[in-house]
Amino acid sequence: MEITCKNCRHLYTGHYCSNCGQTAATYRINWHFLWHEIKHSLLHFDEGIPYSIKQLFTRPGHSIRDFIEGKRIRHFKPLSLVLVLGALYGILYHYFTINLFSASSNSKIDMVDFNEWSSKHYSWITILTIPLFTLGTFICFRNQGYNFVEYFVLNTYKASQKLCIQIFSFPLIYYFNGRPELQNILILIINVR
Repeated sequence: MEITCKNCRHLYTGHYCSNCGQTAATYRINWHFLWHEIKHSLLHFDEGIPYSIKQLFTRPGHSIRDFIEGKRIRHFKPLSLVLVLGALYGILYHYFTINLFSASSNSKIDMVDFNEWSSKHYSWITILTIPLFTLGTFICFRNQGYNFVEYFVLNTYKASQKLCIQIFSFPLIYYFNGRPELQNILILIINVR
């Protein structure tokens, strides 16, 4: 049975228009459609984000190597993952005032302003430091057979893992906010990596 494409008016048979690629199955836009779009288009939620995060904590080396070697269908793209996690981190730290740095009386830096600036821009700081870590990784491990961009992917996933740890530990950080124990907890979180 021939179908008239709703996009380009081309006549075709099958599941997709042979002229423009439009799917034959178009559905009415409703709440189910909206949820499907959010899960599949925006977050690739079936497997993407949850799968990648789980793999980063259960099999980090294997999952990153799999991605670099071409097994990418179940993974969320590394740069997109760090951006999503960085945005989530930024939202958390924007709506809750967390003092990550203790004020020192002999410091020339206003720690309140520095804390606010670093919290608001942490995701950008993380993203901008990935090339620096990648350069170091590339220099130290240049004989392993990976190129600079492959090491960039590795370091992007490492940054995503770091952001996950900080997001998951946020309730603990929030609970100890303003207390002297916060600095010890932050040191513990940093050393978990």
